[in-house]
Amino acid sequence: MVFGQKRPYIRFEYEGRGMVGHNAYQLLETAAGVAAIGWMDGAVTSLRLPAPTALETERSILRRLPGAVRAEPPVGIAAVIDAAIRYFDGERIEFFEIPVDPGRQPPFFA
Repeated sequence: MVFGQKRPYIRFEYEGRGMVGHNAYQLLETAAGVAAIGWMDGAVTSLRLPAPTALETERSILRRLPGAVRAEPPVGIAAVIDAAIRYFDGERIEFFEIPVDPGRQPPFFA
């Protein structure tokens, strides 16, 4: 839970909903710190491992996904967020079924 709220991610005022074909992201509080997940069209495009502060995490995810908007996660991504929170709580979680879209990668990563 984040800041006493019932949702497993950090609440905010909407900047917008993740539109089809555009990256969206959300911050999530974990036992290890604040993590972030980015998605587009229902597939994970980025996962920022936990950092000590939300500001550090948000800056990091936006460097990876410039122009992304913070949005309410769709059902599939919300399930990934729940699984990630449980993972950082120490539960063994398999992420094999998660749809991932790494997008275009620089030559170093290709």
